[in-house]
Amino acid sequence: MPEDWEDELYNYIVLGFNGGSFFMSLYANDNILTVSRKSHELSSMRSIRSIMGWLSNKAPAACWGSQDKIIAWMRLTTDQRREICEELNLLPTEKEEVWDILKEPIES
Repeated sequence: MPEDWEDELYNYIVLGFNGGSFFMSLYANDNILTVSRKSHELSSMRSIRSIMGWLSNKAPAACWGSQDKIIAWMRLTTDQRREICEELNLLPTEKEEVWDILKEPIES
């Protein structure tokens, strides 16, 4: 998957941001619209297959697959989306984040 797409996925899945027509058709599983809206030089069929594979294997089922799911997902609060992502081990819990910060060496 192109690295450029990681921010798009995070912004949609965690923050609930609209990713534009290309990504929204991708999340809706509308393959015809996705291919017709290839708007980025990295929007190759290989990249599209890669992100579709990631969505089907890793992403919360509630966040993709139809327009209704997208609308419902975007209506969730950030805390609700984050909780779902934490349960699927897509994000560290707040406690884990704090411990990761505390483990970092202090520069003097």
